Amino acid sequence: MGKKELGIIRAFGENVERFAGKSVRAKIMAGSEKLDAKSEPAEIAFWMKEAMDRLDKLVPKAKRADIRKACGRGCAEVNKGTIERAKDKRRKFPGLEDYFAAELRKPLTGTRLLKEGNALTWLFTPRSFNPPMRCFCGLMKGLPEDEDISKTYCFCSQGFVERYWESVLDKPVRVELLESCLTGAKECKFSVRF
Repeated sequence: MGKKELGIIRAFGENVERFAGKSVRAKIMAGSEKLDAKSEPAEIAFWMKEAMDRLDKLVPKAKRADIRKACGRGCAEVNKGTIERAKDKRRKFPGLEDYFAAELRKPLTGTRLLKEGNALTWLFTPRSFNPPMRCFCGLMKGLPEDEDISKTYCFCSQGFVERYWESVLDKPVRVELLESCLTGAKECKFSVRF
């Protein structure tokens, strides 16, 4: 595990404390102090799976979503190059419909886009990569195929998707997580309304 993964775990703990308090953070982050640069991907994935189980038991759903979406917005900041490239691509088109037509023809690698009116369906297909992945998140690299994780984990991606499309469209969006590869679906599926 590298510095980036340790930073993601640290940021998760900070967001737990921000939305649920120090005592809840201590319970949810139990065992994270044993993770370091030498931790194996499976050890990290199973720790996160257990942390999500603790989060589900200790924190109401709305706050869990807030915690994980804040993590996703942080991930968007770390991966701002992806968002900047998408904004640059958007600027090349005179109108939004022209941009969407181009995106529908040639979406971002590992994604598919569907559009109906002011609604998008953005699908992530991490298994299309070489080598195939279950999730774009490096913390899930070691999660075996026969293991699922709470959908709570994927609210992080919802936060990333919100930041991505708000940046590209330069307006607020509402995003709903519909399906996740980490909970058994073949693709991650997000509804994006603007």
